Amino acid sequence: IHIVAHSVGTMLTMEALRKDGNLLDADFALAYAPGDERRTVCSMRDISHFRAAERMRQQFISTVNHELRNPVAAISLLASSTTRHYDRMTDDQRRQQINQINDQAKVLTEILNGILEISRLDARRQESGHAEVPMKAMLQSVALELKPTVNSRRQVLRLHHDGREHTLMGEAVDFRIIWRNLLGNANKYTPKGGAIDAYMGRATKTEDGSITAEPPLFAEGLAAPDKLPPGRYLVGQVRDTGPGIPPEDRDQLFTRFVRGWAQNSSIPGTGLGLPLVRDILSAYGGEIAVHSEPRAGSTFSFWLPAGKDKD
Repeated sequence: IHIVAHSVGTMLTMEALRKDGNLLDADFALAYAPGDERRTVCSMRDISHFRAAERMRQQFISTVNHELRNPVAAISLLASSTTRHYDRMTDDQRRQQINQINDQAKVLTEILNGILEISRLDARRQESGHAEVPMKAMLQSVALELKPTVNSRRQVLRLHHDGREHTLMGEAVDFRIIWRNLLGNANKYTPKGGAIDAYMGRATKTEDGSITAEPPLFAEGLAAPDKLPPGRYLVGQVRDTGPGIPPEDRDQLFTRFVRGWAQNSSIPGTGLGLPLVRDILSAYGGEIAVHSEPRAGSTFSFWLPAGKDKD
């Protein structure tokens, strides 16, 4: 690295070239050698990770700004139109406008809730003192919470577990978010009259990558993510009978605000749920895997390092 004619006592930020040919962002500081102003000391600090984090922050803010503008603009336009033409509208037209405003308000609320949950997760990563969370009870609680929505779509929601209470150390809200998002997505993407199955139990990944379920309660084709280390895990699965995920959408399945083909459908959503699930699992040393085929439904399997069992 060649630095030319910069004053001593200043700090510079520039790109530097690694031996492997890749660029890195670096801070350079120039100072006189202690006791000898004829010599200059140069220090360099790699700040690539700080720059990457800053770029991600700016991109997130830009995306949030764009996503928030859409429902706000829609609400404003619909409200203005309703006010301006109210006397000339029929009751059905007014009701339709109000329903559209309500739908956009729900989208706005979902975006804001997703952003708040992401912020809370970042804050919780700095905290300790987690409590034991009963995962079977958590699954049952979330299923009960979604029951009215499931019933309204004439769907069947079945829970499969071994009857034991598996516990994990953590924050209850984190595990509730995981189940709520996966079951909620299954509810939204499964057509009326379809079925949703949720599975929970233990599984072990061996050194050779094979899987042993304890007992084998899971949907067919249970597979662990490749980068998941060997060990015992608590595994949760949600399988739906929806349209499946097109191959071209799978690479961005966990990218914030990206919804693939569903973006242009009538299915509500913000694209924040699955990225949040992945971030929570990562914070606990877990992973998530997806198996899906077009027109054959999807199965989401999350893996968390195992805790204790209670009979």
